[in-house]
Amino acid sequence: MKRIKATLSDNNVQFFCNPKKGVVVCKIKSCIVLPRIEDGGFYVKKVEVKGMAICGKDDEYDEIKGKQIAESRAKVALYRELREVIIKLKTHFFNEEMDLMNQKSRYERLIAKEKLHIKELTLWKNGLNLKTS
Repeated sequence: MKRIKATLSDNNVQFFCNPKKGVVVCKIKSCIVLPRIEDGGFYVKKVEVKGMAICGKDDEYDEIKGKQIAESRAKVALYRELREVIIKLKTHFFNEEMDLMNQKSRYERLIAKEKLHIKELTLWKNGLNLKTS
């Protein structure tokens, strides 16, 4: 079975920053490409996901870090969408179950990776890593 994947390019990622409110929003427009078994073609499902970073009251607004956090949260939403598609497909294609489960596990690992990235980004304050300080 061909891999289920999402398109992701810089052209499809937009950021909206509001320094006064301390908010950064990342919007990702993507296509989930699903293989079509009957003729070897593919289906395309368009998706749009968002991620948001909100500056804490005691924190200083940092647009770059806000963009990183918002983008990671948007990617988590995208990977969750992919995981849900795989779960739905699994019920229709039992003979391809193992491959689908491998793909589901891949996206679960990507979700965990992005969540860890968010945690690491939020533990940095004033150039110090609060994890180790």
